[in-house]
Amino acid sequence: MTWQANGVSRRFSRRVAIALVGCVLAVAGCKGDGATSNDEPLDQRMAAAKKAIDRAHYIGFTLSTPKLPSGLDTGLLSASGTGTHTPGFAGKIKADASGLNLDVDVIAIGGTVHVKLPFVGWSDVDPAKYGAPDPSALMSARTGISSLLTAATNLHNAGQERSGSAVLTKVSGTIPGAEMHKVFPSADLKDFAVTFKLNDNDEVQSAVISGPFYQGYDNVTYNLSVNLNADKVDIKAP
Repeated sequence: MTWQANGVSRRFSRRVAIALVGCVLAVAGCKGDGATSNDEPLDQRMAAAKKAIDRAHYIGFTLSTPKLPSGLDTGLLSASGTGTHTPGFAGKIKADASGLNLDVDVIAIGGTVHVKLPFVGWSDVDPAKYGAPDPSALMSARTGISSLLTAATNLHNAGQERSGSAVLTKVSGTIPGAEMHKVFPSADLKDFAVTFKLNDNDEVQSAVISGPFYQGYDNVTYNLSVNLNADKVDIKAP
């Protein structure tokens, strides 16, 4: 009887151990899938994300498209650099103008956009001629990038994904064309589809925006990446 009891005890202990291991693995699996405790309403999270951009001192960002539509005369391929709420911007812009790729240094401050042209040097330009917004205006709290976060409607949770050690929540919605037109002057007034990616501190890490960025071309996609802790940049007119 003693042997049998010990056998039952060993089998019972083994089952308990297996069950405990299963529970540990299940919990670890949940964490690995990116579980998050941030369950605030999405509109509140977007409002907090806007505030995070508006209070940042130096904002690194890249706005780029993998492809401009065939037949478009002039369009923005990318803008990357650092912006402030002065507003100011220092970085680079790539544009396609009538089949000619322009890749230039840019400083935008005081309502003027300065570009460093090959063989010419620094010159003042109207970015609208290249299908681009004034990059410093993208920092405006009222009509810049951050305004799109609270302008988005029909918000819904599109799942989560891991980026390094961070777990990002994907928030999809619709941006009215009139709101996009304030940020991107060449945009049509039709709706845009957007998916923002927020970390647990309600900071936007990136976004994918698709729609009529150029009148007559409804399917253009721009990818936006944001760094709210960019290095300090002294932005001065050249």
